[in-house]
Amino acid sequence: MIRKISGNLIIALFIPFLLKIRWLPNVCNALFKKEYKYYDFDIKTLSEFLYHVYGENYIGSYLISLIGFLIPFQTIKDILYKSKGKISFLHKIFIVTILLCIEIIIIGTFVNIWTIPWWHNFMYLLISIVFGIIITTITYFFIDRYVERSH
Repeated sequence: MIRKISGNLIIALFIPFLLKIRWLPNVCNALFKKEYKYYDFDIKTLSEFLYHVYGENYIGSYLISLIGFLIPFQTIKDILYKSKGKISFLHKIFIVTILLCIEIIIIGTFVNIWTIPWWHNFMYLLISIVFGIIITTITYFFIDRYVERSH
């Protein structure tokens, strides 16, 4: 139980960085070339750039990823583990992808449905499969491998 709680708390620390993966080229340019491009902001230092990219809403992203995603994922895995036994890796990826798709659809309904055509949102559904694979792999190495051995 402690491994599940601490593992999810640690994994939730990295999810906001995964959500901002599109900024990785800009971060590399900031680190190695000292080019601080963040929209049209006038940024002079690396710390200011990193704050704008990652820090402005990090706590909110952390809490949303923990409460809205990791806790439901762990709860579904626990329920399925008690009823069916060991869950396959592909089944876990499917669960994560479905959770992400539900959240994308809910958030997309209120955020960007009025500003861009609705079919552009399918890109996010494809990205959720990649995130599902990444997050399932991370949870396997942090939590599932040890929990499944102990039972």
